[in-house]
Amino acid sequence: GIEETPYFRTHPITTERISFFNSKLQNEKNSSYTPNMDNRLKRIQAKLYAYLSPTQKVLKKYPLTDSSIEATIAHAIYYMRLKNLNIANKYIDKLILLEPQNPYFWEIKAQNLFENHNPKEAVKAYKQALELKPTSDLYKISYSEAVLASSPSRKELTSLIQLLEHANRNQNHSLAFHLLGEVYSKLGDANTSNYFIAEYNNAIGNFDLARKQLAKALKNELPPYIKLRAKDLEQKLKSDTPKETLF
Repeated sequence: GIEETPYFRTHPITTERISFFNSKLQNEKNSSYTPNMDNRLKRIQAKLYAYLSPTQKVLKKYPLTDSSIEATIAHAIYYMRLKNLNIANKYIDKLILLEPQNPYFWEIKAQNLFENHNPKEAVKAYKQALELKPTSDLYKISYSEAVLASSPSRKELTSLIQLLEHANRNQNHSLAFHLLGEVYSKLGDANTSNYFIAEYNNAIGNFDLARKQLAKALKNELPPYIKLRAKDLEQKLKSDTPKETLF
């Protein structure tokens, strides 16, 4: 029942970001500075400021008279946060017109459409973002979420399985487990759905609920490769069970 800012739902937490940049710095100690880094930094700063600062401060830092790309990013996000999604879309379209090959601008357009209860158009924009940046796990997850909300066909649902499995190959994105649970539920496979919901609850620390969902999954027949994974999860959940002590 708590409204969650989409930024926090679809983006890594602060510690993950710090770890990512430390790793980049370590691997690129000998790389040369390029002027483009300043532009990228300005855009990142605008994005974070527009998402995280009180809305009344956003236009003070980035007034509407400022037509720079970083200010336009801030204006788009500002209006998205105000739920004035039509105006937000005008700023986003301006960004896409300037840089049609920029996957982030397509991603923000998709997010705006999704929040405007237009998942079918959001799917198209996410697909464009994925074509421009096919390695993005977050884009794969967001695209899948939009597809699930757009009354998908069985073929569309099936196509999401490999996409989400690949996005979550290192199990860094718990939402992928939840979405896989939705996919299998819509496909009519309740057992496999229960398994993935168990994985999701395990990933977010709801261990008791994970055990209950996994027990449901294991009561009936599972595909062999899913059953192996379910048994692995069962062992993990047993090892995570607190041992009784005298204290």
